[in-house]
Amino acid sequence: MAYVLVWRNDTKSPTHYYAPFPGQISEADFVKFYHDPYTLFEKDLKEVYK
Repeated sequence: MAYVLVWRNDTKSPTHYYAPFPGQISEADFVKFYHDPYTLFEKDLKEVYK
């Protein structure tokens, strides 16, 4: 099991980012990671904050 926390991207800086954005070189890899059935994102944990 692994845990990854991604901070926000700085929209005012082309070099200050923490997660791939549209057009960034690793965007396709991140989309593949996002759609992997073994990854969970906050939206997948509906009851976590209740």
